[in-house]
Amino acid sequence: MRAWMVAVAIAVMALAALPAAAKVPLDYFAGTYEAVGRMPGADAMTFTEPMTITVEGDRLILDVGGFGAGYLQEHQGALEGAPPYAGRMGDFWIDCLFKNDPDNYPVMICKFWTQDRIGGEGLVTFWPDV
Repeated sequence: MRAWMVAVAIAVMALAALPAAAKVPLDYFAGTYEAVGRMPGADAMTFTEPMTITVEGDRLILDVGGFGAGYLQEHQGALEGAPPYAGRMGDFWIDCLFKNDPDNYPVMICKFWTQDRIGGEGLVTFWPDV
């Protein structure tokens, strides 16, 4: 029984000694994109809009042509499996995941929704414009 307890203690100490997961620098996302998708709402149409992402402090500032400005920041206190970036744009809340394209540029995949969720959810992809 003691050998099992010692093995568990060693495993816990080994896990505690692992370095924290590396964070992606926000500058990685700065640049120009094409926003392609559909916003929430029964009458929402699909769209393609030019956009830019800049960095201000700990936020990504989104400027999406016809939709205005918004922001994303690292999801604070996120549970495992939660999107790594969250923010707002006008009346919409935003949750975003990202992946790298074959040339190592970020592609952000975002869900837009309203607080009451009456209009459903919209999905928008930010494609790097390179």
